[in-house]
Amino acid sequence: MLISNYYYLIGFDGWTSPLGQLLYAFVIMMPDRKEIIYCIKDLSANSHTANFLADQLNEVITDVGAENFAAVVSDHASACAAAKKIISTRYKHILPIRCIAHHVNLVSTDICKTSFAKDVISKCQKIVKYFKQSHQAGEELRSKIMNEIKGGELKSYIVTK
Repeated sequence: MLISNYYYLIGFDGWTSPLGQLLYAFVIMMPDRKEIIYCIKDLSANSHTANFLADQLNEVITDVGAENFAAVVSDHASACAAAKKIISTRYKHILPIRCIAHHVNLVSTDICKTSFAKDVISKCQKIVKYFKQSHQAGEELRSKIMNEIKGGELKSYIVTK
């Protein structure tokens, strides 16, 4: 049992494992911003309808105690959005909330598709490539980073899901 008299958020999301399994994580977010992975379920054998996902959420909510939750958070996939709506209808005090990180990812992905952003990223990649391929220039940059810059090393652009 979690600490009572506090309001939690329950977040859920699904992804495909390297083995092709459809896994869903159910995470409880605490008021102090700590996150607890409540469970990860292999839901590969099931149809992921709104009702099915709402039932999965309801299992966690009833196990922890519905009175402890203030909101349910997920991306805005149609089944997830509908499942959140079902939960918020069933439990009037639990609000359905969209995941802001997911929205930032969507917006930044759209921005990166513009010709301006592609050009900037391409030029940055050339700079990164130069310093990674040139031993002398790379060593000079590493020396400057270690002695004058806090926070790490040169980063490459990576495509995310």
